[in-house]
Amino acid sequence: MGLSVAKFTTEADSNAVWGIVRDGSLHALGTPYPSHRELMASYFSDPARFQADAAEKGIPLDSVRLLSPVSSDVQLFCQGLNYADHRTESGIKDSHDEENLIFMKAASSICGPNDTILRHRDCELLDDEIELALVMKEGLNESVAISEAVMPLYVGGIVLCNDVSARDVMFGSPMLQWFRGKSQRTFCPMGPVLYLMDEADFAHLYSLQLTLTLNGAVKQSASTDLLIHRPAATLAE
Repeated sequence: MGLSVAKFTTEADSNAVWGIVRDGSLHALGTPYPSHRELMASYFSDPARFQADAAEKGIPLDSVRLLSPVSSDVQLFCQGLNYADHRTESGIKDSHDEENLIFMKAASSICGPNDTILRHRDCELLDDEIELALVMKEGLNESVAISEAVMPLYVGGIVLCNDVSARDVMFGSPMLQWFRGKSQRTFCPMGPVLYLMDEADFAHLYSLQLTLTLNGAVKQSASTDLLIHRPAATLAE
């Protein structure tokens, strides 16, 4: 089993702190980590020592302000129409031979999981989509042959994201504006937890159920088994 961590502030202290999530409580880490990169490096170099740094007494999750567990100095590479059912709904045939649609969101769109999403005054078609994001622990700086077997060397964690879009900005202009329509500030809530994976977790990567609800109503429900272009091949691409 891997480990769930979160980044938070409290009413008494506005300084961001990392903690391990256990049974609905946060156990603050004594070591301050500037970003998720340093935290992940510490965990993967010595998991036992990392966990021993956590406070014994926990803080209730509902008593803190949760921040994005992924720092904003990252690149957000995204895949569009990559779930078989979503692709069918969009009128495109479900085929692994179809093009892998890659786009980007601005890192400045990242915010905390419970932060207010700000709708631009000119946006009337605001949409949201639940997404599973992979968090890299090794950079890809050259062409690398990545298979499912070596994924644990490159991918360190997973985190939930809300891919918020201004659909009228994306499709309402003469030129398609995916980047502009998806990159407004607060258009990428992340968290609440960053799950640090161990090697055994990768066997379950394609059996995760993702569900998005709005005011108690289920708006999306999909299994990662429906992914058309899977992470290893996409990272290699």
